[in-house]
Amino acid sequence: AAFEDFLYGRAEFSRPACLVTFDDGWMDTYTEAWPALHRVGVPATVFLATSQVGSDTTFWQERLGALLGHASRMAQDDAAFTPSLSTALASCGLESLTDAVLRADKDGIIIGLRAMKSRDAFDPAGAIEIVAALLPQQPGLGLDRFMSWDQARNMLEGGWVTFGAHGHLHAIMTDLSPQELFRDLEMSKETLAR
Repeated sequence: AAFEDFLYGRAEFSRPACLVTFDDGWMDTYTEAWPALHRVGVPATVFLATSQVGSDTTFWQERLGALLGHASRMAQDDAAFTPSLSTALASCGLESLTDAVLRADKDGIIIGLRAMKSRDAFDPAGAIEIVAALLPQQPGLGLDRFMSWDQARNMLEGGWVTFGAHGHLHAIMTDLSPQELFRDLEMSKETLAR
């Protein structure tokens, strides 16, 4: 509320200020950030991707990143795995990540996956299916999952945190038609209110 008053010229801060925000509603916002904020008395706003809260899914980048990390460790342990991994990456449009995956370059994998987000022809679901088929065991998501609605309520009741809507489907909003955008924002707002 104080920051909103500042933005609209209704109030001034006596010293430099910032607004602490978190996007999406990740589990580590609940397990790591919220306790730290509470401990030092810093308020924050968490913008929730409302269709994801309480789900056992994650965004494709995190799922594919976990799979590539696991495949990378397998390639480090077993050189015979490298050719099939390289072939699989090429077959699903991830050939540009091959070197990073084979070198176990986590930052390179993350940067490469971010670049894939802007490629219209890239099929993330297909890539996930192809890479997952190579692995005898599927990696867990760890903190790359979303908090539950009970955890969100716990944060709200515990103080220092407010919530806002970050869309319902977490779509790239500039890619949506005006009708789709309105529907997504309304669904997010209604879900958050419930």
